[in-house]
Amino acid sequence: MSNTTAPLSRLIAQSDLVALMSEASLAGPNGQGLAPLPFAEARLSRAIGVVTRKHHPLPPLAVRLIEILQKGKAQSASRKTIASRTGG
Repeated sequence: MSNTTAPLSRLIAQSDLVALMSEASLAGPNGQGLAPLPFAEARLSRAIGVVTRKHHPLPPLAVRLIEILQKGKAQSASRKTIASRTGG
């Protein structure tokens, strides 16, 4: 797993650049000198993936996490379909 919050925060703090990141990432020391610019209607989503090792069974908790992620993806797709039908 990699975390680019610290280097990105330093880059933003030392420049005139803008970045999209969660407000939670601004809460700790990495957010020092930065301020959120809220978007009233922002509905950002991102694609995520799960990487596993071939031929190695997953622990039950990892299997459950993948199930939760898949359920969330299905619910998100359902909401998008409803919104497109209602014009929302």
